[in-house]
Amino acid sequence: MKFEIKKFKKHAGISIEMPAIITGGNAVGKSSIYEAVLFCLNEKDINGGEFTASNVYDYKDAVSERWADVAFYCEGGIFRKKAKPIYERERGSEVEKLRTELSCEYFLNESPVKKSDYDAAIAAMCKNFNFALFTNPMYFFNLPQKEKLKIIARLTDISLVDYLEGLPNKAILKSEIAAQKSNIETLEIKNKSLSETFATRPVGDRNTAKIAALRLEIEALNAEEKSAVPTEILRENEILREKIRDIEGTRFVPTPPVIFQPEQKKELYILRDKFENPKIATMGVEWRALNATLETLKLQIDEHLRKMESLTVEKALGKSKENMCQRCEFCNVECSEIIKNENNAILEAQIKKMIEDTELEFERLKMKENDIKTQISDIIEEGKILRAEDEKKNKVIEIENAELLKQNELIIEANETINVRNAEALENVNAKNAEIQRENAAAAIIFENEKAQKIEELRAKIVTDFAKIDNTEKINQLASKKYDIQKEDEEKDKELHAWETAHAQIEINNDHADSVREKLIENEKLAIKIEYAERAYRSDCENKIKEFLPEGVEIVLFRKLISADGYEDCAIMKIDGYENPNTSRANTKLAILCETLQNHFAISLPIFFDNAENCEPKNMPKIKNLVEFRVVEDEPLKINGYGI
Repeated sequence: MKFEIKKFKKHAGISIEMPAIITGGNAVGKSSIYEAVLFCLNEKDINGGEFTASNVYDYKDAVSERWADVAFYCEGGIFRKKAKPIYERERGSEVEKLRTELSCEYFLNESPVKKSDYDAAIAAMCKNFNFALFTNPMYFFNLPQKEKLKIIARLTDISLVDYLEGLPNKAILKSEIAAQKSNIETLEIKNKSLSETFATRPVGDRNTAKIAALRLEIEALNAEEKSAVPTEILRENEILREKIRDIEGTRFVPTPPVIFQPEQKKELYILRDKFENPKIATMGVEWRALNATLETLKLQIDEHLRKMESLTVEKALGKSKENMCQRCEFCNVECSEIIKNENNAILEAQIKKMIEDTELEFERLKMKENDIKTQISDIIEEGKILRAEDEKKNKVIEIENAELLKQNELIIEANETINVRNAEALENVNAKNAEIQRENAAAAIIFENEKAQKIEELRAKIVTDFAKIDNTEKINQLASKKYDIQKEDEEKDKELHAWETAHAQIEINNDHADSVREKLIENEKLAIKIEYAERAYRSDCENKIKEFLPEGVEIVLFRKLISADGYEDCAIMKIDGYENPNTSRANTKLAILCETLQNHFAISLPIFFDNAENCEPKNMPKIKNLVEFRVVEDEPLKINGYGI
């Protein structure tokens, strides 16, 4: 078993076989050797952090020397890991910036593999435990309690789930208990508040007898009025009251104002339309179309003339593509005389026919051109006649427009006269309306006075005829007293209803609190069962973990609280009875624990013993794969007494 450091931080070309003793002063690189092994096996660095570009090589190295390569040889195979930094260049910059990530390569038995396969091989070698558990004596001692409990559960192969079978989740149960206690406390506070607010039941004595007596007294007074007054007087009084109501309902109707009606103005019309003859425009379109056709015919005639000239030239030269062989187009060599004569005859016949066709087409086009010119001349003559007629019509229209303008001037003068008359009429109407308003105001005052006087006269008659037997005031006083007593009874009813509602709610809250208390008692019993199950689990773990612990080492998984009657979960490791032993004693005992764990799982790994200089030689554990780190002041790094 050995490990090689080809390059890591300041170390290069180091090979260490177990067992080994590594000595040297402070800051010479002893811890870096242990970190190199951790780096190789994908573990955290010595401070528990990730390996980055800043902690795998020395910044004093040249850029080309900034890399790491560490190999570990053991029974599980050869594990090798290489790493180099990653540089990136920002856009628009020529300076390369170092990134924190590393570019890593992984090898198993000198063959490149993926990281996942590499990690799987390490996990299989360490039985899915952390490498430091078997190699670093202080690793397990310094773990947090929760992590210790997880490792102890795996080492003892005792599952808490088996002990808690059939029991609810502890955290959920605690939450339910806390909620139930809070619910009970809330209900008790509500009941206390309701009891204090509605402590005394309100007196429910009603004033029924008083109301009945008042009702009888009112009926007696009404009977007295009816018996003392004849029916005819009552009928006449009712007629008078009806008249009073009719008079009160009448309203003064004012005289409406005069509405001003202005004299209507005459409308003015001025003719501005210009005379246009649509036929002239149509003739112009036809004329332009014929001209365009004539231009097209001229172009066609010119094209036929050019073709005739071209054919005449070819005939004169006596050359054509038919008088040449297939190669003559490229070599320009004349063919035999016979072929030339035959081709000339054919060419002459073709040219003659084309000339005849062209002459016929030329004659036809000439005739068509003459027809179009004739049509254009006719159109021009007809246009001249129409323009002459239009000029006559326009003169007539100008005379009519002059007459209309004179009429318009007369209409404008008439409208101005109408405007003056309208202004005078409006002024007269406004004056008349002002007078009507004054008359209406005076009439309204007279109307209201007469109305009030009539009402007073009618009321005076009613009072005179009815004065001896009027019990209205007494009846109104008794009715008011009766109303006040009824309101008092209603307030008492409301208070009694509120008291009854509050005490009914108290009963409901008490029933609900009792129901919650029953559930709370059940949950507390379950919590006690869970606590006993966990104690049994911790006790069994304590007993079984003792198989792995060397003499003088113990683990306490729960302890009794001093301030309360209960227990606290913990994972406290004691060495020779001390929770905080000195480093030498802890290293010695815990190195033996690492060896015990390796033997239990049948694996062989190095055990790194730090601060070995503080341990006496007779107390050093006898371990075959022990790697001792000893501090020797002012001495360079040495391995087994040899310098590097």
